[in-house]
Amino acid sequence: MAPLRILVNGAGVCGPAFACFLLGSSLQCDITILERSPELRVGGQQIDLREQGLPLMEKLKLLERAKEVRVEESGLKFVNSEGQVQGKFLVNDSGKGSQSFTSEYEIIRGDLIKLLYDESLRLGEVHAAKGSTVKYEFGRYATDIQQDNNVARVVFSDGTKGEYDLVVGADGQGSKTRRIMFGEEKGSKAFESRDLFICLWNQPKTEVDMQDREAIVHVAPKRRVLNLRTSADSYAQCMFAIMGKTEFLRDLQKNQSVEEQKRTWCTMFEDCGWETKRLIEGLKASKYYYMSEIGQVKLDKWSKGRTVLLGDAGYTAGPITGLGTTVSLMGAYTLAGALAENKGNIDAALEQYEKDLRPFIKGAQSLPPGVPGALYPRTSFGVACINWLVWTVTTLKLDAWFRVITPQTKKKITVQEYPALNLPAEPKSA
Repeated sequence: MAPLRILVNGAGVCGPAFACFLLGSSLQCDITILERSPELRVGGQQIDLREQGLPLMEKLKLLERAKEVRVEESGLKFVNSEGQVQGKFLVNDSGKGSQSFTSEYEIIRGDLIKLLYDESLRLGEVHAAKGSTVKYEFGRYATDIQQDNNVARVVFSDGTKGEYDLVVGADGQGSKTRRIMFGEEKGSKAFESRDLFICLWNQPKTEVDMQDREAIVHVAPKRRVLNLRTSADSYAQCMFAIMGKTEFLRDLQKNQSVEEQKRTWCTMFEDCGWETKRLIEGLKASKYYYMSEIGQVKLDKWSKGRTVLLGDAGYTAGPITGLGTTVSLMGAYTLAGALAENKGNIDAALEQYEKDLRPFIKGAQSLPPGVPGALYPRTSFGVACINWLVWTVTTLKLDAWFRVITPQTKKKITVQEYPALNLPAEPKSA
């Protein structure tokens, strides 16, 4: 039997993770992973591993290596416009119970991607003798997918063509694969906005930053939040977030240059107090800049013919849940497991993928009442209420109760076992 020809659009977390899970399975597979960027995208800002993400990394024997590159962040504190601390939420590094705002496994996104990328290449070499391979192609992407007689015929950005048994869209919340599959209108409307935009950038650390291992949050009036994280070794990670200007910011992102986008963000946040002046200067000078609308992707079906969506492309939970990376890993693992268990019967595998993963995604996408809007007050009085609540919760040590209502506690789902993946079983104590 010839190896299953699989094309993956996207070399973020999902694509390499999917390859890692599938390459050692009982199923022969020939995996090609495309990445629009000219090289692997390393760097970026912190992401984290939570709940089911931990045993999945352990199955790949990568948890200890992830621990070696993790960022040592001790917790998160809220400050007012004068920089006075209103309360602290410390990291839960006990290995038991729900995690706090800061995870025990905080990792720079590019470091996790590089870890999975390197491991996928290693596994490709190990399993080449049995007919399973992986290769990466950078600076290319799919521009069209036609399906006929159980084959996906793909046209690429350089004009070349190829035929595959399965195409996997792992190309993010704005997925081009999704829009090709379902049409521009349905593919775009699958993204449900939360009326929230963020701006991310990195900038040099100050001497104070060098000493601080806590994330800092400042809530400002007019539905604005500022965030500074200083625990990465070489730079400070910064964020501006604002609610209620969705159409204006969509137009800005679509039609204006990066420099104009930066100027607009600086203007919107210039009166926020705290460290705003320093953050604005850093934003102006930063070479790493990212702007994104926050929301969730919801579809009643993740596949069509011989094309299937994976991770943010099909069911992004959004960063407000804290589960984005874990969702990506669960999706990659479940799709690989379904393909392996069904011995390449793609129709049956895609049905199992939906059946096994849907309950987890439903829980991961659930949000506490009022989130995120309640965290973005319009008035100074609303900001004072947030700061009072933070002070009360942390002073009375009620943060354990607070964690009970976070999304990660709403999907206590045991990681499904797929024997055909030939991975270690989840420890019974996990």
